[in-house]
Amino acid sequence: MRTFIALTIAEPLTELLATHADYIRADDRNREIRWVAPENYHLTIEFLGEVEAAMIRSLGEALAEEIADFVLPTQCVEEVSYFPFVARPRVVAALVRRNEALIELHRRVCKAVRAAGVALQRRRFHPHITLGRVRARRVPRLRIPPVVLGVAAEFSVLTLYESRLSPAGAEYSPLFETELPLAVS
Repeated sequence: MRTFIALTIAEPLTELLATHADYIRADDRNREIRWVAPENYHLTIEFLGEVEAAMIRSLGEALAEEIADFVLPTQCVEEVSYFPFVARPRVVAALVRRNEALIELHRRVCKAVRAAGVALQRRRFHPHITLGRVRARRVPRLRIPPVVLGVAAEFSVLTLYESRLSPAGAEYSPLFETELPLAVS
């Protein structure tokens, strides 16, 4: 099954991002963007690709063990814009500030994935929440200036998802969830 590991998005942030996506979608008259349903918003930590169903349980257990003592502080959702910042962007995304805590979470997730016997692809970690995917492999005509958000966001659940592709877009099903310990104030 096609899988990835992500932080689940809390309802207030989902609503805010959906509102921004709706504003942009209103200008997308040529349907250049395939918009993600708000209930599918997530912050991907690592895309795994194809994983055998028999490995899911051990993978989930390895993830839970690896992050059992990891506290993720509040994160900053910086802006909504095209991403990556190249001539042909692939997505419209809410960009999350890259910081040591997220890098450490990514490192721990990768360690757990390897310990469970799953091979990883070599990709640089760019924390973002995809709001829509650019349909064409050319420069979109739709102009989207970056919208600065600077919003604080709490992420408390790490989820292993299955992703099923269909003509209507990807459908995500949680296979395993584990809560991150809460920060002591």
